[in-house]
Amino acid sequence: MARLSKALHRFLTESQCLQLVDSVLDALKSSWDTFYVNVRQKTVVASDEKPRKKRKAGANIGSEESEILVITYSLTCRLASVVLSSLPMPSLSAESLETVRHTIEEFRADTIHHAISKSLKLVKKQDDQGLWPTEVATVAILRLRYALDISRNFSLSHICDEKVAAKIIELLDGLELLPELTLELVRTLFMRVPDIILREYPFFYSTVLFYTTYPLEIQQNTKKFSTSS
Repeated sequence: MARLSKALHRFLTESQCLQLVDSVLDALKSSWDTFYVNVRQKTVVASDEKPRKKRKAGANIGSEESEILVITYSLTCRLASVVLSSLPMPSLSAESLETVRHTIEEFRADTIHHAISKSLKLVKKQDDQGLWPTEVATVAILRLRYALDISRNFSLSHICDEKVAAKIIELLDGLELLPELTLELVRTLFMRVPDIILREYPFFYSTVLFYTTYPLEIQQNTKKFSTSS
């Protein structure tokens, strides 16, 4: 990845840069759409089953396919993060520079925002058997947005979406999540939500302290104990 980043920054021409941005964003959207359709269909079918069969159905309906698709999507997000952060922005003309920034800003506000919102909704709705792919996809898209937010290449505007923040807070307060997902959710809140709003949720800071103070083994054992009790 480091070699790819250096090569892009040194040798990518202006016309290639514009084409590459479009190709990367198209690949991201296509990969997300494919994954979401698969997982959404699986969730709908599983919810139509009787309660006693729900977990069994969730485990069998396209489970392996969902895992393959989410791995593809995660790798696409990772590659996109490296490529977009390595664009030779200083060498672009003012017009091309504005075009690239506007394209990235629009993609973040539209495609990435909707992907995050939908994935958070799916995490809340799915049963344990089908949850892993959606959690991994959510981690991938949150990491991508974070990379774009902090990139000096784009200097994107700051956006605080209170609806998404509310969904994140609800997940942190009520579900057992992957540690990686918890980390990304907490980082998202710190970056995008004013501290005065977070103070309304005392458990939030307790969650942060829990994940930053105790080793992973203790976290897992504590969750198992609290679940069994």
